Amino acid sequence: MTKYRALQKRLTMSRWLHGGYESEEEDQILDEMDVVWYEMAISERDTISAEPSRNDLIRPAEQVIRVRDVVVQIGHAEPVRHLVAAVA
Repeated sequence: MTKYRALQKRLTMSRWLHGGYESEEEDQILDEMDVVWYEMAISERDTISAEPSRNDLIRPAEQVIRVRDVVVQIGHAEPVRHLVAAVA
């Protein structure tokens, strides 16, 4: 069950990094999760199935990190994008 939970965390991170879009990395993780799932005892599967979905915790990066664009003069060292606030 520990390996399955580790794969869940990797899947969550992969989905977050890809903005919720499908990726090859996600497909590989899901394939590995299928193998591990069928290797687990039924009681372990029941325990995991009874837990709430972790996909609800995934938010796109643009919802987590807020930025604002600013107008700068050509050749100026100021960045064109400023961090406004990180949302918890």
